[in-house]
Amino acid sequence: DGRFSVLQIGGAAGWCVNPLTGEMLRTATRSATGELTCPSWCELQGLQCRPDGSFSPLQCDVTSCWCVSEDGQEVAGTRTLRQTGDTLLCDRPLCPAPNITHGALLCLPAAAGRQSCDLICHHGYQNSLPVSSFLCGAESHQWEGNDRPLSGACQISQPLQSVSSSQLWLLLDSCSQISSLQSMLFNMLTSRGLCSAQLTSGWVVALCDDSSVGLQCDGSDSVRLMLRWTVSLSDLPTSDLPDLHDIATFLNESRLLEGVQGILGNLRSTLTSDPKLISVVPPSFGCSHGYRLDSDGEGCIVCPAGSFFQQGACLLCPQGTYQEKEGRDTCNKCPRGSSPAGSSSASQCETDCERRGLRCSQQGHFLPAQPDFLSGRWKCFSSEGAELEWTTSDKPLTDDECSVLSRFLTVPGSDLMVRTENAEVLRTMTSDLSTCVQACAAEPSCHHVALFDRQTQCELYSTHTLNTLCHSTQQGSGFLGNPQVERFQLLNCSLIVRGRASDLLVLRKNGAELSSQQQQQRFVRMRMRKAVSGVFRTQVFSSRTTSLSDAHRFCQDGCSRDACCDGFILNQNILDGGSLLCGWLRAPSVLMCEDQDWDVIGQGPANRICGAGLTYDKQQQSFVFDFGGEKFTISDDALPANSKNKKDYQASIISFQAIYLNTDSAAVGSESSSCGAVEFTSPLNASVQLGFESLSNDDVLVDHQTKLPVLSFWLKKNDYSSQQALLWCLTRCDEEEQCSVADLREAESDGFFSCSLYPDTRVCGAYDQPIKRPCRPLLVTLPNNTYSKK
Repeated sequence: DGRFSVLQIGGAAGWCVNPLTGEMLRTATRSATGELTCPSWCELQGLQCRPDGSFSPLQCDVTSCWCVSEDGQEVAGTRTLRQTGDTLLCDRPLCPAPNITHGALLCLPAAAGRQSCDLICHHGYQNSLPVSSFLCGAESHQWEGNDRPLSGACQISQPLQSVSSSQLWLLLDSCSQISSLQSMLFNMLTSRGLCSAQLTSGWVVALCDDSSVGLQCDGSDSVRLMLRWTVSLSDLPTSDLPDLHDIATFLNESRLLEGVQGILGNLRSTLTSDPKLISVVPPSFGCSHGYRLDSDGEGCIVCPAGSFFQQGACLLCPQGTYQEKEGRDTCNKCPRGSSPAGSSSASQCETDCERRGLRCSQQGHFLPAQPDFLSGRWKCFSSEGAELEWTTSDKPLTDDECSVLSRFLTVPGSDLMVRTENAEVLRTMTSDLSTCVQACAAEPSCHHVALFDRQTQCELYSTHTLNTLCHSTQQGSGFLGNPQVERFQLLNCSLIVRGRASDLLVLRKNGAELSSQQQQQRFVRMRMRKAVSGVFRTQVFSSRTTSLSDAHRFCQDGCSRDACCDGFILNQNILDGGSLLCGWLRAPSVLMCEDQDWDVIGQGPANRICGAGLTYDKQQQSFVFDFGGEKFTISDDALPANSKNKKDYQASIISFQAIYLNTDSAAVGSESSSCGAVEFTSPLNASVQLGFESLSNDDVLVDHQTKLPVLSFWLKKNDYSSQQALLWCLTRCDEEEQCSVADLREAESDGFFSCSLYPDTRVCGAYDQPIKRPCRPLLVTLPNNTYSKK
């Protein structure tokens, strides 16, 4: 903190000094181990000290008692004569508190779970914060409410810094003209000399800036006009103005009023009636930006670091922001993580991982493998920071091992059924927990793994229906304005394992990891997350009583028993207190939105299920959710309060969505008449191709290493010929304002075309290249069926 260390060493000698002045007090002594030591600053002064050498907050002599600050300075106004018998209370705060410069925090003993603390500044200093009393939670050790003390709260008052005058007018005019009216008024004030003043010496000072003209809508057809003239006292030479009273007359009130009346008279033709003068504030002294008037109104106090200036007060920087400088009118947003209110440094911005003192990535995220420094053992954590108790290991764990383990969940004994037969085991292994779980993770058809004999042996169980038994109770129908939906009150799936129940640990893949194989059908999780159409049956479960894994199993089992079901969409959201949606798919014609797709409709990267199909209806004040062609209406009251007013409402409402399709090509989109008609594909207009031009190899730059923002679609070949697919792709690009290039080719999955839309990625050369050289689009691969929007 810039003070002298009490112990000073030079060569073999040492001495003890006053930490405030550096004055030598005595020579240092040697400890039993031969090291030079000094008493603490408290002990050197002969005051009452704590065992650690710090000052006791209460100090007494023969006649009186008083409170002291952390550095031992007497707190003004606390000295009390002992003969009065009054008990002086000056406890230290239970909550983490900064060392108050030029002041102290004095607290009462905790009562009713709270400790009350008062900020008292040393003589000559004033509290710059709007409050001086703070409440500390005795159990939580956290400051309550939005108030907490700041280190630099005690400031010395400085001379007045500015003089200003203002006028308030009412103009009858349309609010839509505010922006043009503001710039016009400012220009007229400047051109007529009302924004400057000349001193007797000829010195000219400015009176206006961008904030001098304020316009505020006051109803549909009236506008309040606030005009303010301000001059900084530091801009005025004292030789010109020997007396403060001269400054008030220097802002010639009548000259300013006459000038404004003339300006508004010239604007009379554009107004519906005469301007009306509401008030005039005569010249008065004040403070510069970042300072507030002191308690007497005769000086200015700067807003300390950790606060910002707003409407005449110093307010704490809100949570998630910081301000390291004094006298600022804004706070800086944390570069990552969050910070407590009143933070004065970016170093106080921490993620949850950093706050808990765990191993974190460079971005501050939780790393999967975490050591316990007390026990020397290791444990895995989820990406949200939840401990996976069952992963505790005496051996060091790697992040890769824990990344795999974190994809599994423990199954409680109540959800297990132990049988001796009727279970399909994929493999029996003699291995440790990590090896067994990794084997299950690598096998798509593995659903859960059972470990026994102190986790040295294990069995891998398949996704076959023999290994799961689900019980459900149906509640009724209807969900968020869609009457066809089936609602389930309860769903619980028990896992079947062989052998004994004792010394048994069962782990299952979590719902987001499942890619299932069942009997002769294999449901594969697609890279696409959304179907434009195809949902013909929807089931809804409450996430309070149903896990994503159980919903996945129930949805898959039901679809596999229906000859018309080609796959399903699984969705987890916060609607109606938390819901899981299963949508059975029949012949989905278009799949869209890969995991890392760019949302050309939204703002920037869209690692958020490509918008997930949510649109907002301003008139109805509700969202419309398109779930594979099924529509749901989401009113504001169906959403929790913490999801509102977020720009990225898609991500705040929907946390998981994936499509699982039966890869048996004979089954997908089967034309069985008993399944009803396949969706009719809307006609395409061939003229859309006229708005595009084909790209050849010479027209593009190719960089296989680059990652371009892209919006992806897969079109089923059963529904689209190659020409129809091209027209569909071009039509979609034409509809997307920010789409510049459309590319159609064979998808990695059989039976689909892949349509990719790119924004404008043209590269236009460098300063040393001819100006006439064309700008070429940048692509990841050579063009095949690739078109650029004209």
